[in-house]
Amino acid sequence: MTTLRIVLFCAALLLAFAAGFVVAQLAPATSPRPLGLSSEASLRTGSPSAVSSVPPIEATTRVGPPGRSPTYPALHAATLLAAKRLERGLNVPPILFEHLNPDFVTLYELTRAEVEHLESVLSRARNQVAELEVEKARISPQSDGTIRVTIDPFPDQGGVILDTVRAEIFATLGAERSEFFRRLSDFDGADSTEFGGFGLRRTIIEIRPGGVHGDASASSTTSIDPATKVQTLSVQTDLPTLKQLQPALHIRIVGSTVR
Repeated sequence: MTTLRIVLFCAALLLAFAAGFVVAQLAPATSPRPLGLSSEASLRTGSPSAVSSVPPIEATTRVGPPGRSPTYPALHAATLLAAKRLERGLNVPPILFEHLNPDFVTLYELTRAEVEHLESVLSRARNQVAELEVEKARISPQSDGTIRVTIDPFPDQGGVILDTVRAEIFATLGAERSEFFRRLSDFDGADSTEFGGFGLRRTIIEIRPGGVHGDASASSTTSIDPATKVQTLSVQTDLPTLKQLQPALHIRIVGSTVR
């Protein structure tokens, strides 16, 4: 009888142990799951744990060492040009209405002395062109009282004046600014409306006794000969207005028509 009790006790103990083992295998794990990129739920929800598991991207600088050009030279140049607040775009001619272009003065940072020097150069060129125009003017009085003045091109003499103006600009700017001048502002006089196109333009002036519309005034048109590519400026004006615009030419016209 005692032996039977011992056997039953051992059997109950084995059954209890087995049941505990099965329960332990079927129960959910209580320890936390490691978080990381392998956690699909974390990637979908964008949880902080998933973000923090991504290695940080190291910041890189775009600015070169001191004394060297920046990595983005176009942006650097655009910033500088925008700061200048130019009014006529990036093609900045040196001459505007036979005077220094204010945008040219700003862009090239001309000093007061440089401005005064170049203005004197342009004034001298203006007088030289005017003298040549007076010398070459053909004056033809018409039957209706109109005076027709024709000034043919003088490219050789005008070219000398143009070369002098350009040489003075280069000398004033110096080596560094002259490189920018060649790219942004250089000109050959072919399209210039100032200084009679530096001798490349034909000018025809019709002087009417009562002006264009019966009073002191002037109007002009420009055309280009498709065969010769010569530009012709046609001006309609009266003597008082011409005296203001071209005093030397006015003196010659009055002297040749009044007897």
